[in-house]
Amino acid sequence: MAEKMLSAWFTFLLYKFLRECAGEPLYMLFRAVKQQVDKGPVDAITSEARYSLSEEKLIRQSIDYKPMVILQYYHSLNGSTSKRFN
Repeated sequence: MAEKMLSAWFTFLLYKFLRECAGEPLYMLFRAVKQQVDKGPVDAITSEARYSLSEEKLIRQSIDYKPMVILQYYHSLNGSTSKRFN
């Protein structure tokens, strides 16, 4: 119970600071780390990654992999459209 109260208290006190000062740099750090993790293979089921900050979510063995390109077709009201994913 005390941890929840402390967490809520910090959230309340740090909200303005995070919003005005630290929010953008923290978001940029998050995006940079996510980009590095996504450079290697990521297991779609367990979310384990070859390049990860977490020991629990790290793929330890060496894996031979190739990037996959997915082409998605969907039908909209205006006509067929496609989107490419790398």
